[in-house]
Amino acid sequence: SAAAPIRFLERDGDGASRALICTFSSEGCPPIRSAVDLHRYDDFVPEVLPGLQKPLRGKESAVCHHMCLQRDVVSALVQHVEAAHGGAPLWAVFRDAARACGGRASEYELYHAFARRHFSHRVVPRQLAFAVVGSLEEA
Repeated sequence: SAAAPIRFLERDGDGASRALICTFSSEGCPPIRSAVDLHRYDDFVPEVLPGLQKPLRGKESAVCHHMCLQRDVVSALVQHVEAAHGGAPLWAVFRDAARACGGRASEYELYHAFARRHFSHRVVPRQLAFAVVGSLEEA
């Protein structure tokens, strides 16, 4: 039987689009990876945007192989970041935050935390099974 396609954008009854954001949690994460992957970027998010935190700090990661970004969410994120850093461009803030965090930087975690806080009415978190495999056949 064919697997159902994964939908990342939904439209609700009034036509507004909502993003399905994929996350991994400590539930179902293999011990070999969970201790690192779930908290690796916890400090990066507030470094880029003071006051912003990952929704489930240390317990969930939004880092995955793909993410659908919504243009207006990205534009709002850029505006917030640049305003919080005296007009410095996002790329420079991102670079400096990555350096301050020892190279631990994640656009996935930043976008996820921002969208969950400022566009929560349009975000539908979706837990994915977490697996580390050596080949597609093992998945």
